[in-house]
Amino acid sequence: MNDLKANYELALQKGENFILNMESIKNCRIDNTGKEIKTIDDLILVRKTGRFPKGFMQTPYNANATGKQLCNLNLDGTGKIYELPTRKYRKTLHFCLNAGVESHSYGNWDSCKYAILMPLSQMKEHIVGGLECDIFAEGDVPITENTYILCPQDEIEKMKTANPLANVVGYEGDSVTPYVNIFLSQVLGYKYKAPTEKSTTWDSGHSKDHDMAMQIFKDNGWEITTHTDSKWDLEERYLAFLNQFVHIVKTVLREKVLYEKNNIQYVKATLISKLGPTLNNGLKAEKEGLQKAKGIIFEIAEKIKENTGLDLKLDLESINLLEEQIPYNVDKATRLYSTYQDFMLEQLSSILVNAIREQCLLEKEKNGILTEEESILLQGKRVLGIDHEIDLDSTQIKKYETLLDRDISSLSEEELQTVIAVQNIKLSLLNKQTAEKKQSFQLQSLHEITPEQAEIYKQVDEYVPVRKKGLYLKFGSPNKTEVISSLTGIDLAQINNLLNSNITKEELYQATKAYCVVPNSHFMDFEHGITDCDLLSCKTVRELSEKVMKYAHLFHEFYEGKKVEFDKDGNQIEQFSNSNEHLDVVSADSNLNDTSFESPKVTKEELLKSKAELQGIESQMEYSQKTGYGL
Repeated sequence: MNDLKANYELALQKGENFILNMESIKNCRIDNTGKEIKTIDDLILVRKTGRFPKGFMQTPYNANATGKQLCNLNLDGTGKIYELPTRKYRKTLHFCLNAGVESHSYGNWDSCKYAILMPLSQMKEHIVGGLECDIFAEGDVPITENTYILCPQDEIEKMKTANPLANVVGYEGDSVTPYVNIFLSQVLGYKYKAPTEKSTTWDSGHSKDHDMAMQIFKDNGWEITTHTDSKWDLEERYLAFLNQFVHIVKTVLREKVLYEKNNIQYVKATLISKLGPTLNNGLKAEKEGLQKAKGIIFEIAEKIKENTGLDLKLDLESINLLEEQIPYNVDKATRLYSTYQDFMLEQLSSILVNAIREQCLLEKEKNGILTEEESILLQGKRVLGIDHEIDLDSTQIKKYETLLDRDISSLSEEELQTVIAVQNIKLSLLNKQTAEKKQSFQLQSLHEITPEQAEIYKQVDEYVPVRKKGLYLKFGSPNKTEVISSLTGIDLAQINNLLNSNITKEELYQATKAYCVVPNSHFMDFEHGITDCDLLSCKTVRELSEKVMKYAHLFHEFYEGKKVEFDKDGNQIEQFSNSNEHLDVVSADSNLNDTSFESPKVTKEELLKSKAELQGIESQMEYSQKTGYGL
């Protein structure tokens, strides 16, 4: 028996504290020869830490560890260092097998005060994965009677009181590092295994000991992985990102940088730079990436609302509205992830900047310091309600008046966006009257899907309807499925359930088609909320605006269950006497407060023909993903 072990056992027999010092270990050799790793009983967990244990080892997350982070943010074109609050989101506890962890580029443990050692066999139910020199448990881990704790000699009694089951050993000095490997080898009798490769594996992954350790991992169902880029690490980084992103938004609000319009570009660029890597991580998994990315955007909106009071009005339904504008990669019959990321980054940052800017304008209005341009802009936002187009210029409404008699096909892209923005302001007046029922109309410009492109998707069992490029009127409501099922007699919830069930490819294709094309519903594409309002035939902006408003008015009455029939041009087919009060709508050539319009006269034959044509129309909107949330 070596002197160190004999002295330890003698101290135990006498009921005395055992103290390690440099003199006692100077002749001790760390034993790493002559013994093989054969079973789990040959393995011991070692954790070096600066945190004093109190009956259990606590994860940084459960310990609510907080701190400060210096962050260089360019919010106004100059750049400034801001101090942002942080907290630790690690929900795992990390150990090294048969050695104390060595310092490397990801961390330094040389000055740790405490070492906690426990047989792996006694704690295996807590382990979830790792490698020999970075094996980790999920959640807090209790300190049991099989645990050994090395601590400074003046903390022995305090340590025993806090951890009555543990075997406490003291040492002289400020760091446990010189003692831990000698203690596990000479006193506890374990084979010392030196960490290699940034403290992840033994013997660079090439030895019998390494192979046996990996077999023990497999036998216990532990995931063999580095913690970096594992699901635990990705969750930790994601939560840290959310915390940082929210505090950046709070900093923008606190510093009032968006009191000035010129700072919008800098704030937006900062938000995109912070959000980009996280959204990209959400897109890594091909099958689940898009859905995960949508979840990230939704959660960001929720966290911002929870911590700042800013309501971005971004639920999964409205996120889908944005997603529908993204082009497809027809060759691979899948969305281009880079296109998705760039587009959604632009949209989310714009929506967020707009919400902050609006709050700043309200504050400036309260303090009587609004400029004339800002006053016009704020009034436009009030009329619109929630502005997802963001940079609504104060001259847009005036410009719109000059476009009323222009041919739609002659409009530039900028002019078309002006028409869409102002028309959506007009629609918002109708939306406001249905606010309690959460019904909303929106005009959108959508790209073309050709029959050839739709056929490519059919080959991979997805129904993607053809569509001409142009303007479409969309409708959304939380109970859309329930209401349209009631009005048409078609059980859309049952069809939707089929999409998530185990069905054949042909059945899947037919189910996705049935969920898009719903007869007698006034939807061209029910899944994505595209009504059958025929805007492609409109010649002028004035004609388009009149048709949009009268169609939206009639559609609302239809959706409310009133006896009203109308065609895709918004012409009422039969006039039912109805004492119910009608909602106000806005005509194209009136100001925003003018709520009168008059439907043009048509023959019954023309109307019935239009109705017959409607029954044969198939959807003209892409079907993004069968697992996605539709409008």
